[in-house]
Amino acid sequence: MIAELLADFFSTFVGSSWGKAAARRAWAREAERGVIVSGLRVVSGSQRGLSREWRIGEWSVAPGRLSLDGIDVHVLSVVADSGRPASCGESLAGEDTRAISLRTATAELEWSHMTYLEATARRRLAVPDARP
Repeated sequence: MIAELLADFFSTFVGSSWGKAAARRAWAREAERGVIVSGLRVVSGSQRGLSREWRIGEWSVAPGRLSLDGIDVHVLSVVADSGRPASCGESLAGEDTRAISLRTATAELEWSHMTYLEATARRRLAVPDARP
């Protein structure tokens, strides 16, 4: 009985660790191709296709642009020093997640992404930092 419990414990622990590592590698590869699992929401103003609720999905990220399912957001800048850790309810796939503020012509948005993908996300978005 104890051997079975230990075997279950180790197979679950090791299996989930390998699975998580494989998922992280896959997400990193997709991020390099410009597809990043992330969330986007309106903080102030209005943005077509978005609300104050998080819109989570595999967002296409290109210079100055975020797109998902017909929603096309033209980003002007990232608000400098705006990053914050996501709350438990905002975490993506159980990973450490950060949210940064973005500015468009009509709104201020928050963009959440897995912390380890932040450098890739910012590089792909390629917009300047703006003062708060």
